[in-house]
Amino acid sequence: MDISRVFIHLKGHMSYDIKQMTEKPLIIEFVGLPGCGKSTVVESILPILQNEKVIITRSDFSRTIGIMRRYPILAPFVTMYYLTKPKYRELKSNLFRFALQFPIKKQGLIYVVYVIVLYELIQKNINRSKIIILDEGIIQFLSSIPHDISIDNNILLHNLVLNLKSVLGYFLFVECDLSIETVIERIKKRNRQDRFSHDNNNIRSLLLTKKNNLNLLTNEIAMQKIQIDMSNPVDFNVNIILKSFL
Repeated sequence: MDISRVFIHLKGHMSYDIKQMTEKPLIIEFVGLPGCGKSTVVESILPILQNEKVIITRSDFSRTIGIMRRYPILAPFVTMYYLTKPKYRELKSNLFRFALQFPIKKQGLIYVVYVIVLYELIQKNINRSKIIILDEGIIQFLSSIPHDISIDNNILLHNLVLNLKSVLGYFLFVECDLSIETVIERIKKRNRQDRFSHDNNNIRSLLLTKKNNLNLLTNEIAMQKIQIDMSNPVDFNVNIILKSFL
């Protein structure tokens, strides 16, 4: 695959010079509500792009994140380690200013660290990758910091996104759309109600807020967006995605 074709396809959405654009990889992030099937679609794309990308997934993109999820008691120590590292001061400053607008929760601070760790990993791969695919990435983690609080008209978020765009490069977002009712059923089957509530009406309201936050974030940072209906067969959605940049 000629990566220049990808960027030529995107050029109509951007104001950057094509030579500048090819110096950084195309970052494709899948965004959507919990349990909508992002990882399933990504796993189907991997064999097709196996020689053209670095894949950073929820389950394997970082041993650090794995440790924090498996051993929550260690999370505060890992958090302090990353927050006191001298690297990425501007990013950390913008992240904290954004996070401190919301009621301080341990989980919110952990997602701040997730963003920093993922940012660091993208930076390490940025000069040796043509495509970076994220099935749980920057936008998904940012939306989890406020969790169920709307981020509409947030100037601090705008400053944070400008920082991310200037460093990381060019984003294509794949919005994985699935009905709220289906998502609720999947959350229950996966025993994830604790993240929201046991009341269906409350879960629905919180999921709608999260979906709106994801839309706001992708509108801020995306160079291009495509939407796939997750009720369609996986192969059908894979074809839509590949046609958008191949």
